Amino acid sequence: MLEELITDFLEGYVKEIEKQAARAENKEDTAYDCLLVAIWDVLIFQQTRHQHARFVHREITLDTTLVRELMTTYLAKEKHLFQTILQVAHGNGEMKSLPSEYIVLQLRGMLTMPFLHPQYIREVYHLMPHEKGFLDDYFSEIANWIAIYFKDSITC
Repeated sequence: MLEELITDFLEGYVKEIEKQAARAENKEDTAYDCLLVAIWDVLIFQQTRHQHARFVHREITLDTTLVRELMTTYLAKEKHLFQTILQVAHGNGEMKSLPSEYIVLQLRGMLTMPFLHPQYIREVYHLMPHEKGFLDDYFSEIANWIAIYFKDSITC
């Protein structure tokens, strides 16, 4: 049952990123726009399942055989998909240089934090992570951070 709960969530989570990675690779849109849409879609996906998201992200912090298996499939795929979008951006000239793989690690942290630590956000910052207004503002902050890597192409 635990495996099913985690797998079900991660399937949907990765699928949101997968759609945008394919769009970037097929040049249906800029890699920058695909990355922003992937970020937004993942945030919405998690917000609409905020209890499920919190449960899964909390379980992933444990060192178990199940979690190791999930990391070698879903979380490795998440990393690969984000790296694919970034590589397409670099190949298209949207980025002057390819950032280190830490960008994906940092992005993952930003994507999961509101759903892993909602109590902290409510009690310390007096914000409501389950509300759309929070997500709009939070997405804007992530988008501003991402824009730093694409700055040269955005201002051109």
